[in-house]
Amino acid sequence: MNTTQHVTLKLKQFILLEECPEEWKKLDLYMFRDENSVFYVGQSYIAFHRVWDHIKNGYKWRSDVGRFILCNWPKSMNYEIELLSSSAR
Repeated sequence: MNTTQHVTLKLKQFILLEECPEEWKKLDLYMFRDENSVFYVGQSYIAFHRVWDHIKNGYKWRSDVGRFILCNWPKSMNYEIELLSSSAR
């Protein structure tokens, strides 16, 4: 599901994005999940950038979420990233 209030994509698609699309910059909530479970929920000023921080810091062992992705590779490439807005419609 992709709207200006909600974006969902696989991790393997997310990591191909180098820059945050303009319409996603207002999304401040994010989730890491698979088809059955939500692994992590967070909030940040721009969720896109925070998700990238988790991914990059996993390789440095500074992010539990990033480390979880790394330790579950390659299956983790099919995890979903959801970006949402905390503001009311």
